[in-house]
Amino acid sequence: MESQMVEEYRQSQSRRWRGWAAALVLVLLGCACLGIWDRRKADPPALGLAATASPKEVYEQLRKWRDLHSHGSMVPWVHPDSSDELVDLLIALDEMTTADTTVQVALDQYCPDVDPHQFDMSRIGYFLELFAQDAEFKREMIQGDQATVEIQVAGRLPLRDLKFARHEGRWVYMPGGVDRELVRGVRDLAKGLTRFAAAIAAGARTPEQLKSEFRYRVTSRLEVFLRQTASATAPAPQPAEATGLSS
Repeated sequence: MESQMVEEYRQSQSRRWRGWAAALVLVLLGCACLGIWDRRKADPPALGLAATASPKEVYEQLRKWRDLHSHGSMVPWVHPDSSDELVDLLIALDEMTTADTTVQVALDQYCPDVDPHQFDMSRIGYFLELFAQDAEFKREMIQGDQATVEIQVAGRLPLRDLKFARHEGRWVYMPGGVDRELVRGVRDLAKGLTRFAAAIAAGARTPEQLKSEFRYRVTSRLEVFLRQTASATAPAPQPAEATGLSS
């Protein structure tokens, strides 16, 4: 009888804890959703820019936030039709950059006589235009509730037009549709680079081995990525240009 009472007590406590846990999850989810809502609806000055910020100022601040990896701060200044997808893409690119750095460190550690630049993937971010490392502001053009910020990417022509529009009383960036397949492609490329770094650490050291491992683990993913960015307005480098490898 005593053991039965103990078991019933344990079961009641277990049900109580499960109930509390479920309630806690709901509260946390509610707070998270509220936090997202607050970031979208909060007054612009509380989010790093004044409501009177010009398209050029929004452009410059978005680039600063990108450099700081402060992606959440960008959300109120990107049109809501594309903000979540754009942030996902930027985070995926951060993952790829980390993987690329891992490759460069592995080459430096295990293959000091090999030129690491031939496997450097840092240039492929140029298709992002506004967030490209070598983007240079040229001019701002405003017509009513629409605006264009003209930039030059990596010294290339033609110049690129970034679209802005008035939304909820402020200028926001209009990146257009961000393909979810592109986000997956970037993450897949990051995985390939991580595996390439692991192959180097495992013993791929000669130039022939490195090129073979790179082609096996990275090149096909890179080609898929370049096909996905083919419709982007800023030209992405071709595989040989991106990596320094010749066929």
